[in-house]
This record gives sequence, C-alpha cells and structure tokens, in this order.
Amino acid sequence: MDFKKVMDRIAALEGARSDQEIANCLEQTKQSFAGYKKRGTVPLQEVIDYCIKNERSVDHVLFGTDLPYVNKDLEKENIELKARLIEVKQLLLEVIRKE
Repeated sequence: MDFKKVMDRIAALEGARSDQEIANCLEQTKQSFAGYKKRGTVPLQEVIDYCIKNERSVDHVLFGTDLPYVNKDLEKENIELKARLIEVKQLLLEVIRKE
C-alpha cells in the first residue's frame, strides 16, 4: 500500500489541502500523521475507521478501485446480481453435463 496514494485519495474525497487537514480526517495529531508519513506506513485502522464513519469505500481509499462512496442500494443490487449469476452458471453446467 502506497502511503501517498492513500492519503491523496482521502484528500481528494474531503477537499483536504494539507497534512493537518488529512490528519484531522483520520482523527490523528499532526505529529502522529508525520510519523506515519516519514515511515511511509498507512495507518490502516484509522483509515478503515474513517471509511466507516464517512461511508467511503475501503477498496477505493486503500487501493483506488471501486466507487469512492458506499451506496447501500447498489451494494445490495450487486449482491443480488452475483447470486443470480451463480444460479445461471449452475444451470449452464447442468445443460452441458446432459449433452
């Protein structure tokens, strides 16, 4: 995980322009944030807590994938579509086996 990329994504989501503003988003002191930055270590628990509190996608913030915001309706629909896809795959396998 790249510290700069993760913090850049948080900054973009929150409109943060300084390390202090990003530290505030993560509920960290400026000194604590500076330590993580110096080591290049992502404060994982703080980032996860930030995502949960602000309904941000953990996948997006940490890895740059997925939508930046959690949309509960889309998430539910996605789960339902995946379940239907599994059913269709099983039906196709049954048809192939019969042939």
